[in-house]
Amino acid sequence: MVIGVLDPNDTIRGRGELRLREAGIQIARFDPDLMAQIEELNREFARLHTRAPLAARTEAQTADPADPEQVGPNGHRIGYTEDGDKVEWIPEDDEPGRLWPLLLRRNDMQLLDADGNFGTRSGGTDTRIGGPGSKAGRSR
Repeated sequence: MVIGVLDPNDTIRGRGELRLREAGIQIARFDPDLMAQIEELNREFARLHTRAPLAARTEAQTADPADPEQVGPNGHRIGYTEDGDKVEWIPEDDEPGRLWPLLLRRNDMQLLDADGNFGTRSGGTDTRIGGPGSKAGRSR
């Protein structure tokens, strides 16, 4: 088997060659000058399959996407932090061009503890919703 060029798609590149070799099939590659010609002939195909991968999206971003044109209650762009919190990006008054996140909705997974329950214990302090010390946990 003679291979002209490898697939431009990073997720599958070289896998076919490995399978052929594992099956005991002899593999060879075209000379570099011929590879360059094939790559030129397949330039448009390669462009379609070598784009940067889409950024990973959190479950919150998938379930509650932010429309690029959507603005928050203060009239500024809505988006997500690295932690997956939905925020309105507010311009910093003292530093033009710098934005700070105004929380609109917390990433649901950050509210859950390791057992999938709301709240967590952190540093000996009970931070659970309705835990001791919170108004929701006190009886009236």
